Amino acid sequence: MANTDTPFGFQLIGEEKEGLQKGNVDASNSVRIGIGDPVIGEADGYMGRAAAGSGVVIGGIVKAITDTDGKPLNYLPASTAGIVYYTRVKSKQFIVQCDTGTAVAIDSVFNTADLVVGNCDVNTGQSIYELDSDNIGTGQTVRIIGLADIVGNAWGEHAKVIVEFVESMWDSAATL
Repeated sequence: MANTDTPFGFQLIGEEKEGLQKGNVDASNSVRIGIGDPVIGEADGYMGRAAAGSGVVIGGIVKAITDTDGKPLNYLPASTAGIVYYTRVKSKQFIVQCDTGTAVAIDSVFNTADLVVGNCDVNTGQSIYELDSDNIGTGQTVRIIGLADIVGNAWGEHAKVIVEFVESMWDSAATL
């Protein structure tokens, strides 16, 4: 049976034990931010959605979003200030779907890869980030740990894999 193509961004494995972090997003944000999107710390002190190749500056995965008055939102529209509540990525594992076009196999385990970026669904607010299967072994954002234990999931195209972020803004010596 083939894996379904249903991207969902990043889902934390286990429970959040340290509490969510709060990050302000300014109106210069040019893209939508959704639940499950990776976010980065920006040099101006605000948070923003991660782009492909963001590498070491990944800070967290969005779990909740509000406007600046605290009203819950499904997603934060582009060019809109708001607040994201996120899980820090340091020392945590997440499940993410691999993208279309390349069948991912067990020999991908322990290799690194980058992300495929996309705007979240405007109805649900759910992220559509995926793992970039084409650059497994050359990308640098996440390390593949294994195949997620999900009913119907198998190695191949659209496999759901367990990943860790290779480095984060919380443990990197790199400046923003």
